[in-house]
Amino acid sequence: MVDSEKYDKVAGRLLVVDDIEMNRDLLQRRLERRGVDVVTAASGSEALEVIRKGGIDLLLLDINMPDMDGMTVLRVIRETHTDSELPVIMVTARTDSRDVVNALRDGANDYVTKPIDFPVLYARIRTHLSRKLAMVSLRESEERYALAMRGSSAGLWDWDLEKDELFYSARWKTMLGFRKDQLGDGASEWLTRIHPLDRTQFDECLSEHLSGKSLQFECEYRLRHCDGTYLWMMARGIAVRNSEGRPVRITGSQIDDTEGKTLDLLTGLPNRMFLLAQLQRALERARGLGGLPLAVMFLDLDRFKLLNDSLGHSVGDLFIAEVGKRLHSVVAAAEFSEGRTVPLLARLGGDEFALLVSDIEDDNLVDGLAKSMLSALEKPFVVKDHSVVVSGSIGVTMLSEAHEQPEDLLRDADNAMYRAKAKGGGSFVYFDQSMHEMAVERLEIETDLRHALLNDELDVYFQPIVLVDTGEIEGFEALVRWIHSERGFVPPDAFIGIAEEAGLIWALGKFVLERSVAQMALWRDEIPAAHSMSISVNVARRQLARRGLLEVVSETLAKHGLPPQALKLEVTESTVMGDATQVKKTVHELRELGVAISMDDFGTGYSSLSLLHQLPFDVLKIDRSFISRLPQEVQLVKTILQLAEGFGMSVVAEGVETKEQLELMRKLGCKYAQGYFFSRPLPASKATGYILQQTTS
Repeated sequence: MVDSEKYDKVAGRLLVVDDIEMNRDLLQRRLERRGVDVVTAASGSEALEVIRKGGIDLLLLDINMPDMDGMTVLRVIRETHTDSELPVIMVTARTDSRDVVNALRDGANDYVTKPIDFPVLYARIRTHLSRKLAMVSLRESEERYALAMRGSSAGLWDWDLEKDELFYSARWKTMLGFRKDQLGDGASEWLTRIHPLDRTQFDECLSEHLSGKSLQFECEYRLRHCDGTYLWMMARGIAVRNSEGRPVRITGSQIDDTEGKTLDLLTGLPNRMFLLAQLQRALERARGLGGLPLAVMFLDLDRFKLLNDSLGHSVGDLFIAEVGKRLHSVVAAAEFSEGRTVPLLARLGGDEFALLVSDIEDDNLVDGLAKSMLSALEKPFVVKDHSVVVSGSIGVTMLSEAHEQPEDLLRDADNAMYRAKAKGGGSFVYFDQSMHEMAVERLEIETDLRHALLNDELDVYFQPIVLVDTGEIEGFEALVRWIHSERGFVPPDAFIGIAEEAGLIWALGKFVLERSVAQMALWRDEIPAAHSMSISVNVARRQLARRGLLEVVSETLAKHGLPPQALKLEVTESTVMGDATQVKKTVHELRELGVAISMDDFGTGYSSLSLLHQLPFDVLKIDRSFISRLPQEVQLVKTILQLAEGFGMSVVAEGVETKEQLELMRKLGCKYAQGYFFSRPLPASKATGYILQQTTS
């Protein structure tokens, strides 16, 4: 039946989310007939992808959907969009009022029930879209007002180029700490105060505008305050030209942008730039007072990347803000001698913080601060209904003759922090020269690894994965090995992390994939018993997050004639956790290609169960840490096996080293195992011999 009511056209784009096609089509036709711009989504995950791309003004969201219901979608949306930024109207066919109450509690703006009363629905859509439009207009008005207020605090200047005279407003002078009568009208009052490292850039920007190459003079630079410190300034101006086009004067404004340049927006703490400036002053002051002790403390959170990947970056940001508050409270509560400089806490970026401690009279001061900071982190953090427990690692360096620049102190404190982290975290360590030598060695390993990749100096070893009941080989896991010409065997733990940090993991991953696929194809062609075997290859997060992995895998398989079903890609929980859309998209595409996906080190992350729902895993690999603690962990291993069976996945027990462990896994019903009990990782030639021995004996 065609609606006979008259409706005013509404502005905005509406997303209809319903898993039933007939419902989507009916709503879309009726709403578009009334002038509403409508797009649709058939599932919660599809809806989130549409929202991520932007351009949606209101959501009509069905509660009852398979896979990801409307309540889950709503909660995900509210992590990034407020109810005024993206209004949500819930649609439910249920009569239980608790659904409505829960939806409104979780951030829904409104609700309608099925069967839908269309005039009522349209009225509510119009109301919420109109309200959002009003909010947008108000926000734009407020932003314009804020910009106007900011402009009013600018210092004005007017430069007569022919007379070489400069007028400075009172505000221009007070920004630098001068009274209006303390500065003259010469250009030197300005130009001689520009930081030496910024003067060339300033002159170039000014010259480009005066010569007509740029429409406006604009330059960000540092200007010396009357107390000797430097402030960050943003100057803008427009030249006035005579009839011949020659500039005769230039007029503009200058604003103080020091706070924006020196404060960390997430925590409100000073940032790295401000810390380095204050560290330079403290270093000069310490030397001027005859070497009064000075310390820099470098704090890094332990396993923060896993937390960030597991719970998402929005939760990670809130967590970092809370960490900043706790650390600040520790510094604020500390007691210092009268007249002594209070320590400066700064956030360097990511999960890194630094503390500058000057004028140290008590040898126990630094130890006390380090212990207090670590203790403050031990109490659980509650962020968006998540209870998070974290520890930190602190490196400390004391000022010495070897520290010529502020960066030298930060570098050594950073090196000491890595030593604390290597000890297991939750501790602090003082810098010594051996740490610097370790940092140099790390750089050498990175350089040598680049050379090894270019010159084919790496190798791939193969460790068998066997059937628990029979010992028959199911396949192999490929493991990269590096025999250095001078260092000898370099453990993977010593260079895999460096490869990720240095951006070499993509090249390293392609090398391992190529060697592994080629070797398995050769075995399947030449050894009849190997025809059903598979090869497992580890994949890092940066490989999954980079577009093109699907093409690399597909081309490598085709090149060597290996069917996709013979390849298993192993990912850890932390690799696929979080909100990285590209990572999850790539996993699904690889699965559609026919490649099996294994979750490695299962049970060591934050969100294992949710991942099993979201991603199509074929295999779970029980982490070796659980196997090594058998029989104490037998109940946990049993639970993992039952969980995998419920999801239709096979299980591989990693790290099986004894006959007793193997027998226990057999009793528990685990189908596959891998570990030193069967074989260590073998080079290709010995792995070939292992296959022949096992299949002919």
